[in-house]
Amino acid sequence: MAIRRRVTRRRLTLSQMFHLSGGDYGGAYADAFASDEERREAWEVHREYMMRGCRYGGRPAAWWDYEAPIPRPADPNYGPAALWEAGLLEPREREACERSWRAHFEQAFEPHFAICLGPGEWLRGEEARKHHWADYGIPARLIKRWLAERRRRERAIAKLQPGELRA
Repeated sequence: MAIRRRVTRRRLTLSQMFHLSGGDYGGAYADAFASDEERREAWEVHREYMMRGCRYGGRPAAWWDYEAPIPRPADPNYGPAALWEAGLLEPREREACERSWRAHFEQAFEPHFAICLGPGEWLRGEEARKHHWADYGIPARLIKRWLAERRRRERAIAKLQPGELRA
């Protein structure tokens, strides 16, 4: 009869913590747990602690593996957006994500906004904005809504004539 280690009686090793939070990192932490059963038990025991550390829509790898009601996006930048779209963010978390995304959305409209891809490689204009929004994982639905708001605002401003402005 094999002796079974009880996760509940000990703290997680650093390798185990990394494995639960981010996965096996390409095999670097593949041997952190003896089995998936042991990993799942560790997650159940330490779940509350690990979830307290989540910010801005982030979730540990173990949450995605054992609890997520939606598939984990291939691009980790879209994890919070996927949770937002599925209505799985807490209200405060949702508000924080939307504030952050809005700031990054607006940043892309600053004068001379550009993205450096490497030495001598720059993106500007619409291409730079789309790249920037993708880097921050802004949900497409929000981008569409905010672009429509910008267009309405710009049309309203364009209708005003300098002589019509009054204090």
